This record gives sequence, C-alpha cells and structure tokens, in this order.
Amino acid sequence: MSNQIHFQNLVRILNSNECSFLSASLEIEIISNDKAILSQKLSDHKIESAQSSQGVLINTRALPYKFFWQDLDFRRKLRNSEGFNTDYGIYNQNGLDRFWDNDNDTSFTKDEKDVDFFFQNIRYQKSLLKFLESESEFIPDKFHFVDYFDSSSSTIIFTSNSEPGKLILYFPDTCLELDDKINFEKVLPDLKDAFSEKNKNLPVFIKSEIYRTIFHLEDDLERVNVLLTDLSNIIKRAKVNFYVYLNDLSIDEVKKQYSEFKSNFFEDLSIMMGKLTSYIVAFPITSTAAIYGIIKFDKSPMALILISLSLLIASIYISIILRFHRLDLKFLDRSFQKEYNDLIGHKFFTTHKSQKEDFRLVFDKFRLRAKHLNLLIGSYLAITWVINVAIIVFAFYNLYLDSVPFSNIKQFLFSAIRLFTSF
Repeated sequence: MSNQIHFQNLVRILNSNECSFLSASLEIEIISNDKAILSQKLSDHKIESAQSSQGVLINTRALPYKFFWQDLDFRRKLRNSEGFNTDYGIYNQNGLDRFWDNDNDTSFTKDEKDVDFFFQNIRYQKSLLKFLESESEFIPDKFHFVDYFDSSSSTIIFTSNSEPGKLILYFPDTCLELDDKINFEKVLPDLKDAFSEKNKNLPVFIKSEIYRTIFHLEDDLERVNVLLTDLSNIIKRAKVNFYVYLNDLSIDEVKKQYSEFKSNFFEDLSIMMGKLTSYIVAFPITSTAAIYGIIKFDKSPMALILISLSLLIASIYISIILRFHRLDLKFLDRSFQKEYNDLIGHKFFTTHKSQKEDFRLVFDKFRLRAKHLNLLIGSYLAITWVINVAIIVFAFYNLYLDSVPFSNIKQFLFSAIRLFTSF
C-alpha cells in the first residue's frame, strides 16, 4: 500500500467520525462508542491505534509519513526544518486535504483535477531563503548581492549604490500563504541562471530592481510577499535593463529623447492648428463684412467689383497657404514615421517587444491628430471657396437685379440681410 492511499484511508475515517488533534502528544483522538469496531477498521487499513476513554488514539509519529493538522501547522513547522525529505499528509477539517509524494516530487489533493502548488510554494520559500543566505557570503572580488543575512532572525539587508537608505526584509517564522493556484517555485531556475558566469553583472541589475520595487513598501509582510510573488517580473525587468547595458543603450534615455522628439512634432502640429484656427475665426468676420459691403454699396458697380475681386484674391491666397500647410503636414507625418521606424527597428525592441508599447501609442496618437488636421484643412478650404463664390455671385447678381422683374424680391432679401447683420 502506498503512503498516498494510506493517507486517503485515514482521511475517510476521520471525515466520518468526530475527532480532534492533541498537539502536546501529536495524537489524533477519534470519538466513538464502538471502540473495538473502529480499532479493527483502522487495523484493516494498516493504521496503528490505541483505545482511550472516549474512543481511540492514533499516534501520528507512527504513520509512514509526516502528518500535519491543517495547513498552518505545516507552514509553521516546515519554516525551520530541513524538508523536503519525506512524504507529507495534511488533514484540513472541512477543507482541502493535501499529500506530498516526495519520491515522485508530486502533490495530490482529494480532487485530483484541482491545481495545487501548496507544497511547491512552501519549498520555494525555503529554497529562496537558502539561496539568499549563500549569496551573503563575503568573497573577495565578487559582487555582494545580499549585504547582510541573519539566519537566526531571517533578516536580510540590501543596499544600493544609486539609491539612499537600505532595504530590510524580515522573513516571518511561518511560511507565507501564497496563492496555491500559481507555481511560484518555477522562477528559481531563472534566478540561479542569472548568477551563472555567462550572465556576469546581471545580479547587479536584479538587486537594483528588487530595491526599486520593494523599498517604498512600509509593511514588513508586504515586502516579503512582493519579493516572493513578483520575483519573476523583477528578473524580467532586470534582464531588460541588463540587455540595454550590454548594447550601450539606455531605455530611460531613449524615452527621454523620444519625448523631446515627440514634443517638437506635436508643437509643430499645434502651431499649424493655431494658424488654421485664426483663419477659421476670421472667416465669418470677412464674409459678414463682404455681405455688408455689398448691401452698403449696392448702387456702386465699382465697389461691388472690388469687393468681389478682393474675395477672389483672398480665396486664392488662402488656398496657396493651406496647400503649403498640407505639404508641411505631409512632411511631418513622413518624418515622424521614419524616426519611429528607425527607433523600433533597433534590435533591443526586436528582443523586447513589450517595450515598444509606449512609443507605439504616441505614434498612433500623432498620426490620428495629423489625419484629423488634414481633413480640417481640406474641409475649411472647400467651405471657403463655396461661401466666397456664393458671395461673389450674389454681388454680380445685385448689379443686374434692377433689370429683372423681381424688385420686390430684391427688397425682401436686402431687408433680411440687414436684419441679420444688425445682430
């Protein structure tokens, strides 16, 4: 009979009876009026027991695996033990029972479909502490990853050459309860590989990233929890900075230069937008003045001709200016796209694609704004020509309006225009 089946048989008996755990003697007491029947049932499953005044007692030290009463008991006792060196069984009343098969390095639960990394995460915490302790040893001419490690109190101190103060971590006496649906232990190979000869200087960046990530946290447990649960992301960010260092490229400097470069382009767009806005603001004033002049000098053919000629010249002039603006906008768009493609084409961004996101968002924002500005210029130009041509036609129509039999209509139109312009 395997230890796992032995534990499952014990759990079934415990679940079907009232029981309690005597922590002083490390015994399980099962309450029963039929002591003989219960003792025989336990014996059939190879579980040794002895009768007590209320039922039977099971000495957990006699079991072929280490038995623990609830997860907290396991997390507390494994924190300061050598483990993992044997099989473990955890009985959680009204909870999830767990079993660790040490030979196969596998964990089991009541429902084998459940994903459970409880044991792996406990082992991860112990392994990480052991690794950090090993990196606290002073070796001449070697980078000091951990500046201080006190094994009796599990106090760890990190310092930084670039940041003030020191980062102090206090690991509690009980292993932390991590999310058992996530296997945090899988980060350990990456951490150990970072300290290999091929990754020389990478530990410097990992230490800096640990400091930067955790230093601002004030709660001791939160600091340890973030180190344990976010270590994978800390190493990823450190590798990005390490790759930048190897390629003589500073991602912060690149972002700063790109920000300045972006500001220049957006400033050019803003200047262009400001000029267009002044044209738009002036347009209704010009149109109103032209209409008023036509009404005012409706009896002077020369004045109407000059007003019409002025509107025509103004329309042509504005068309030329707006054409130059559209050419400038097209040049800005192409220049921005070229600079962006040159930047993103760097091999750093080929390896670390996630770092492109900030730059891509700015690029998309610029192109969208440039597109809208181009549409605005085109629509303003079309409206200008339509309105100005309509005013010119109205002016010439006014010259010959007396020769057609619609003088009453003429008076009506003039009255309506005067009423409108009076506001």
